[in-house]
Amino acid sequence: MMPHDESQPLSLSIVVPVFNEQATLARVVHKLIDVVPHLFEVVVVDDCSTDQTTEIAAELAFIPLVEGHSTSALIERDPAR
Repeated sequence: MMPHDESQPLSLSIVVPVFNEQATLARVVHKLIDVVPHLFEVVVVDDCSTDQTTEIAAELAFIPLVEGHSTSALIERDPAR
């Protein structure tokens, strides 16, 4: 598995939202990269996991990790809903 080749343009970004996915995260990311290597990026968005999800994502150094506040809390505060 190799990081994105900066000389090739990205054609797609895949966003993987996660919450307590320590058991599956690495396998999912590896499978996505195996599908079309170097033609897209995988971005992991962690929704305040309480397990080792964030640490596992950090070990995948070439994968951007977005850590945020609970999206469920954001949805509850959204007056449009």
